[in-house]
Amino acid sequence: MLGTLLVAFAAASSMWSKFPDASLGAARNYAVVLVMFIAARHVIQTLQQLRSVAVGYLAGCAVLVYSVWHENAKQVAALEGGRLDLAGLNVNYAGYAFVAGFAMIALWWGTGRRTQGTRLWLATAGALIVVGIVLPILAGH
Repeated sequence: MLGTLLVAFAAASSMWSKFPDASLGAARNYAVVLVMFIAARHVIQTLQQLRSVAVGYLAGCAVLVYSVWHENAKQVAALEGGRLDLAGLNVNYAGYAFVAGFAMIALWWGTGRRTQGTRLWLATAGALIVVGIVLPILAGH
């Protein structure tokens, strides 16, 4: 219900906003996120399904780190140049994805048995995400 109210408020704010197109764009983005949330809430019914989503998300973070590393290999090896990125990728979205990756690690940590293998897997995923965050900083100096 709150999500629906947020979408309605963002859409209505276009009537008094100095930039009505930006308000409508925000409303559209909020609506998309709301639909994704409702769909995920509808589809994910068990803890095991939620953990499966977390594993898939962390695998996606690993692919993103590999892709950034691979496309910028010369720049990474020399630790020089500007901001690392992928063609057509907004680097801010990559940062948001990595932060959500840490949330997936916390979710997995808090919902299951923490065996030694699980701890190792989660630590590796966390280290990989840190590499994805630090890599552009190192290459920028």
